[in-house]
Amino acid sequence: TEQSATPQWQEVRVFLSSRVLVVFPEAPELVRSLGGVVTSAEQATHYLCDQMVVTHTFLVCLSCCQHIVTSAWLRDSNAAGHFLHEEDYQLRDPAKESSLRCDLAATIKRAGRGRAK
Repeated sequence: TEQSATPQWQEVRVFLSSRVLVVFPEAPELVRSLGGVVTSAEQATHYLCDQMVVTHTFLVCLSCCQHIVTSAWLRDSNAAGHFLHEEDYQLRDPAKESSLRCDLAATIKRAGRGRAK
């Protein structure tokens, strides 16, 4: 089945992890070609990272972003020609989440967070 797109009314503002930029240098161009904006961690709706590394930036994105997704989301969105629904691309690291006693998906879904600024 074809994956649904991110709602057109939602402006997609992406912050890219430095690790993603090293291995996926074309990422900013792809975000823009799909109609999104590359922005700061504080203003982003989406944080693109492939590993759960608890840094200051990760914690900022955890508190501000509506979605923390892997680079596969951007690659597959580019292939589809539009931003795909994020659910299948959420960053997961069960071992790290367990050691930190954190459920990443539940934290992101908490009511009232990730509102546009």
